[in-house]
Amino acid sequence: MTNDQNVLLLPQMTEVWQETLNWQPAPEQQQLFQKLYEGILSGNRQLNLTRITAPEEFWEKHLWDSLVGLAPIWQSITPGQRIIDIGTGAGFPGLPVAIAFPNTAITLLDSTRKK
Repeated sequence: MTNDQNVLLLPQMTEVWQETLNWQPAPEQQQLFQKLYEGILSGNRQLNLTRITAPEEFWEKHLWDSLVGLAPIWQSITPGQRIIDIGTGAGFPGLPVAIAFPNTAITLLDSTRKK
C-alpha cells in the first residue's frame, strides 16, 4: 500500500501487537514507525543498512522481532529506565524499543561509526 506521495506504508498489524504484547502503538508511535521505515529506506541507498525493505517483511523482521523479545519483561519497563542496545547496526532493536517506550533512555552502541 502507498500514500498520496507514493510512499510505501507499513502495515499496522494491531491484532498481532495486541495478541503478542497486549499492546498497540498509539497513532503517534505508528507514525514514528513509518518515519523509521522511510529513513531506513533512504539511508539504505548509501549505507546498505538492510536487505529487508518490503513493508510487511520490514514490520515482521525489524519492528515485531525487535519488540517481541521484550514480552516477558514488557510490563516491568518503567519510565526513566535506561536501556542499551549493543551492536545496534541499523538501529534494531533499539529504535523500535525507543518508539514503544518513549519515556525510557535508550543508548544505541555499535562498533561501526558510519551507521
